[in-house]
Amino acid sequence: MDLFYKDLPLDSDRDYLITDLINVADRDFKYFEKAVAPAIDEMYRKLEFQETEAKNFIDKNFRDEDGNIIPYHLSELGHHYTDRRHLENQLLSLIEMKVVYFFKSLENSIKDLMKLAYPDHYVPETYKFHNVSKFFDFKGIKLSELKGYKEFDKIRIQNNSIKHRTSPDSDFLITIDGHNSYTYETLENVYNENKDGAVLFIDSLKDIICDDLFMYSDERIKTIADGLAFKMRKEPLDKLIIELQKLSEHHV
Repeated sequence: MDLFYKDLPLDSDRDYLITDLINVADRDFKYFEKAVAPAIDEMYRKLEFQETEAKNFIDKNFRDEDGNIIPYHLSELGHHYTDRRHLENQLLSLIEMKVVYFFKSLENSIKDLMKLAYPDHYVPETYKFHNVSKFFDFKGIKLSELKGYKEFDKIRIQNNSIKHRTSPDSDFLITIDGHNSYTYETLENVYNENKDGAVLFIDSLKDIICDDLFMYSDERIKTIADGLAFKMRKEPLDKLIIELQKLSEHHV
């Protein structure tokens, strides 16, 4: 994408607005991820250790002299099974929170970009994303064509999957890129595969918004002029032309 707006000489109003838009797109969307990373790493280590302990327990107590496993019930594994189940649930909860926080941060930034760029427009709620898409469609901006949109949309679907599950043991399936089970491993994989692209989408959205606000091609100028000429009588149109000429004399 050619970022024409970056080559514009900026007056104070545009400078402040563009700076605000850039700051929104440059936010740290992975703040929660970094905050909980030590706890998640610790849980993975505990799970690995617990798996080794359980295997050793089975080898010691449930193998015959020839090394064959003797049938057993999970209840006979006692605390090994209980501890693993507890760790997996904790890990799943943290990864769910990581995904939800990340997507909420993206949503907030989209809303802030819209409010900054179009203060006189009604900004739809971002949780109804089809309305956000319609908002930009009206401005000739196709969100699905922006860099990172596919990854952003996968994170959005993942977020909705988490928020609309009925219980930890429901049979709700995530079906993204071949993943078809709801586990902490599936959530982590989908998140890691798409998080960077989702951040790129916010930056791409900021760029296209800046072009929409500040770039006026000959075709766009003619469209605006034709629209005003159609709606206005000659006298107010002439006054408008005079006022624009005055502004142009002092404009950068």
